[in-house]
Amino acid sequence: MIRILASLSQITIAVLMLVAIVGGCKTNRPSEAVLAKASEDSASGRLEYEEFARDLQVAVDEQRRLEKAQADLEAKLELANARIEQVTAALDAERARMMALRLDSATAERYAEEYLNSLKRGKAAAAEESKRPRAAEKNERIDARQIAMRIEERAKTFKESDSRFAKCQQLSYVLRTPSPMGELPGSGARQLPKEAVSEVLTNSGLLSSVEFSTVTEGRPSTGATIKLKLLHRSDVETLPQQTRCKRSVQIGIYYIWAERGGVATSSKTNYYTITDERQTVELEEKRQAW
Repeated sequence: MIRILASLSQITIAVLMLVAIVGGCKTNRPSEAVLAKASEDSASGRLEYEEFARDLQVAVDEQRRLEKAQADLEAKLELANARIEQVTAALDAERARMMALRLDSATAERYAEEYLNSLKRGKAAAAEESKRPRAAEKNERIDARQIAMRIEERAKTFKESDSRFAKCQQLSYVLRTPSPMGELPGSGARQLPKEAVSEVLTNSGLLSSVEFSTVTEGRPSTGATIKLKLLHRSDVETLPQQTRCKRSVQIGIYYIWAERGGVATSSKTNYYTITDERQTVELEEKRQAW
């Protein structure tokens, strides 16, 4: 800035001298020394201006270079962050896959052995029997991927540091991954025996807080005893409290019904898929049954 002011001062002086010389021409002719000095100052001012213009252009070019370098650096940083996220997600998925394989290995091996043994005997009916409950029920296969979606929604409620988050990831992987239990041809979804799915859910160790209630002819009723039975087990659990009541249970697929005086007052063949952190089960009682 000082150099610029100095240059402008010299140019101004030169101009004033020229004006004085021109004005003096009307009265007195300037001397050669005065003309030489004016010419020298003018040339010096022009050189200073040209040097200033060059310096200014260099500064502008350097500013543009720095701005471009900054933009390139920000673009590379954004790409690097995206790559880090991809690698992190891949590592998380691989850890979940490895843990899921360990989690479900016993169940998968048992069902695979039953299925393959049945095929070796050449009895398709026996092969199907190994994958369904002993007592025939309607809708004996269910869409495991739909249950996996419910588990994934539940995982979103946990922090990644929470052990339940890892369990949900493992469980989702197991439910979505093809296994010897197979799929129905052309189904477009992973259709599996509900007993198998129930066992996989229970093996995860996740719990659900369930509120049980009963209604009779559309109105809430109380005083009923609640019975639960996991599809893949034979034992029946009786809740200690009567309706309405809450109970923490393992996730899984349950037959759930109400009883009064030892007599079932609701359907014993309806099953409920318990997967959420908190869930409500409402049982319809038949008044003529009690």
